[in-house]
Amino acid sequence: WARRDMKRRALYEQHEMERSNLRVLKKNDILPSAVREKAAKDMDKLPLDSSITRVRNRCVLTDRGRGIVGKYRISRIMFRYYADKGLIA
Repeated sequence: WARRDMKRRALYEQHEMERSNLRVLKKNDILPSAVREKAAKDMDKLPLDSSITRVRNRCVLTDRGRGIVGKYRISRIMFRYYADKGLIA
């Protein structure tokens, strides 16, 4: 799972500017519809994994994909384990 997530993060980083530019063109009401449709088609040609919604927050210790404490980037289980030991302030 971690490799897949790392691949998605790399794809997102690679296509971030292009995707954001196309999104702006696609949602602009002032531009002619032909330009907006072309932007939508170009956006459809981008890899699906290059979207930010495909990136999953994962625990840096256990690679768990659910129950992540965002501030510490670890799972709730590891957070509780370290908090019980007094290692998290």
